[in-house]
Order: sequence, then C-alpha cells, then structure tokens
Amino acid sequence: MIDVVLLRDEPLARHTAMRVGGPCDALLVVHRESALLEAIEVASEWGTVTWLGHGTRLAVRDGGVSGVFLRLGTDFAQIDRTHGGAWTVGASVPVPALLEAARGAGLSGVERLAGVPGSFGAALAAEEDLEAIVQSVRFVHRGRIRQGSLEEARKGRASRLILSATLALTPSTSGAVRDAMKAARAARLPPGSFWKEPKGGRLRRRLVRSGLGDVRIRKAMIPARAPELIVNLGGARSADIDLLAKSAKDRVKQHTGVVLEPRIRWLGQR
Repeated sequence: MIDVVLLRDEPLARHTAMRVGGPCDALLVVHRESALLEAIEVASEWGTVTWLGHGTRLAVRDGGVSGVFLRLGTDFAQIDRTHGGAWTVGASVPVPALLEAARGAGLSGVERLAGVPGSFGAALAAEEDLEAIVQSVRFVHRGRIRQGSLEEARKGRASRLILSATLALTPSTSGAVRDAMKAARAARLPPGSFWKEPKGGRLRRRLVRSGLGDVRIRKAMIPARAPELIVNLGGARSADIDLLAKSAKDRVKQHTGVVLEPRIRWLGQR
C-alpha cells in the first residue's frame, strides 16, 4: 500500500458531490497514519492546506483553487469493533456505512445521523447533539496528533483535522435501530440539500410556493420532487449552479420574504 498519493493540478470536480470545479495546485491522499504529519508539514510549505472529506458540503468554482487539498485514505476508513459498544470510527468512514454497521450489530446511538451525507469526520465537525455518544476524538493540531473531547476537536475547526472518534453505543435490536433511523431521516432535509432550513422551517413548502420545481439553467436543475437540491445533469459548470442558486434565493425572498442561506461552501475563483 502506497502511504501517500500526490495529484498535481487535480480537478476538484472529481472529488465533490456537485461534480463541478477547476483544479487545485495539488491533492494529497494520505493512506497511512504514520505518514500523515510529514505529509501535512510538506503540504503547508506549498501553500494553504484545506481538508477535504467526501465533498458533500463543498462546491468549487470553475477557476479552481490555489493551495493544497488533503484527504484521508485507507487507515482512516476503518471501524474498530473489538471493544463491544465502544467503536472507534475513522473520519473517512461514510456515514451511511456506519449507520448500516450499527443497525446490523443492533447498537443504538448513531441513528441520529440518519440522512447526513458525507464522511463521519465531517459529521463530527458539523452536526449537533453528538456529545452524548462521543467518548473521545483523535485530531491533529499544531503538528501533533492529540486526543480530547469533541468540544476540543471542534475549536478552531479550520486548523484541526479530525482523524477518528470513539463512540459509546448501547445494545438494542436491529429493528429498533432501523425504525429510529427512519424517524431521524424523515425529520431532516434530503441528503445533499443546497439550503439550510430557514427560521420557521418549511423549506420545501417555501421553494414550491416560489415555483422552483424543474427550473433549469443549462445543465443545472432544481428537481420538482426535491426542490431543496440543485442537480448537475452532467456537464454543468459551477457558474450554472451559482446562477441557479441566486435565482432561487431571489424568488423565495420575493414570494415568501425569507432569505435562504446555502449549506454549501464555495471555494475558488470564477
């Protein structure tokens, strides 16, 4: 197994859920933890280092991004189940894979993440109400691997890279966990929603009322059945998605008085 893979001038459209975006200076995929700190040190000498999960909350503009992106690979995509309900989960484990593993084992605790897209590390950094199940978190800060609470791992998020977390899961049944996941999923916006839930809720109702179903700009579209999404039909550019999002935001404000806030973070130059 290669410890680190270096990709120069790598198009980030290949690594984000929106499938748009120009290149970064370099993308480092670190597969072995033993090589991580050295890789970060070298990358920081090249420019700004940005941590890249599964790209579900990120969109990159067509002009690309200067600097280095770093993604965690094989060593960080494992679940250690050897200590009963105290599972240690790597940051690169997909959230749906973790949920399915917990359901299969009949262990409760992570069902609150049902409907959350992307990697477990990104969920740890962004989702609320996880303190009850997170025993400890391993993360990188100032060139060292440290272990602490979830609160400590979240301080100054831009400078701290979460590697894994140990969870306290409780015995249940597969059916009960499945039902809890179904309820949690129903209470969330669809995975990949472009928008945050506005104050007062009812995002879908506001989008439908604004007439946004099946609105399309070139290869980017808002589907009528899930107007919270903006879909790349294949070959869309980030400018198409950006223009469609701005149009949707303007129409919702005009029709409902609500100002929508995107949950997608944009990076790069137009």
